[in-house]
Amino acid sequence: MGQMSNRDDLQAEYGAVMREFMASAVFFQDAVARAAGLNSTDLQALGLLVSAGSLSPGELARQTGITAGGAITLLVDRLEAAGLAHRSRDEQDRRKVRITPDSAQAHARLAPLYDIASILPYGFDLQKIRSAMKIGGEYRMRDIGARQWRKLAKDLRLDADALMPCIRDFARKIPDTLADIRRAAEDAGLDHPLIERLSGMITERAQRSAQLLENNSATR
Repeated sequence: MGQMSNRDDLQAEYGAVMREFMASAVFFQDAVARAAGLNSTDLQALGLLVSAGSLSPGELARQTGITAGGAITLLVDRLEAAGLAHRSRDEQDRRKVRITPDSAQAHARLAPLYDIASILPYGFDLQKIRSAMKIGGEYRMRDIGARQWRKLAKDLRLDADALMPCIRDFARKIPDTLADIRRAAEDAGLDHPLIERLSGMITERAQRSAQLLENNSATR
């Protein structure tokens, strides 16, 4: 009986950990999506498109579980408006439409968000952190400033003067957005020290980044 009891306890603990992990993953995905100006379903759909290379609207609807035709149309509209995907005619059958992701744009805009949110919980030294992609020719977080963001904008053929205010505004909004997500997590019964730690570290980093960007703007 003792062995069975221990096994039952371990299974119960494993189930609780997995539920907490899945809930954390959902909130994490929601945070990344909101930071990128999307919603969770948009982000999921973009991931499916990147993995597949291209999908028809029907294929995308089936894989995302969206049943209403108008809903998938609006989803693709949002991805197109965000510059993350585009519609085109099927080369084999011109009557059909394919949805193709802009993988380079998706990587450039989302990779830094995943980098930052995934490494901070482990307490790594921010002076040593390297991102998965270069931002303005730099990997190390400590070396990425306004000049690197401007270079990235040039590489992506974006208007740097229009991009920089967006980055500063994004950095300023992160603390309030994280506070909203934390409240939502608590309302859902998810209260883990890791969430508070992650939120605090990202908030501190965002505030420092916003100040640096403001100072750079004032001295230009």
